[in-house]
Amino acid sequence: MAVQTPTPADTDRMERQRAKIEADLEFWRGHYEELAQEYPEQFISVHADRVVASDTDLPRLWKKLEALGYGAGETAIEFMTEQPRFVLL
Repeated sequence: MAVQTPTPADTDRMERQRAKIEADLEFWRGHYEELAQEYPEQFISVHADRVVASDTDLPRLWKKLEALGYGAGETAIEFMTEQPRFVLL
């Protein structure tokens, strides 16, 4: 199997995605406690530093996001709890 070198467009896209992930992580670090209090035991979805949807059920949250016009990877989703559990997928 041959390894392909990323095109400049691929590199730009990957860099934008990396920057978005870093910004999302910074948002979670700075707001986790207040969001956990406001949305206890719920999944929340954040886009551009604001909560755009929440639900206690992840499949329902996906449906809400689809209805709002968000596709996969366009928002950051986290389960809010007073006892945080971090899982890297």
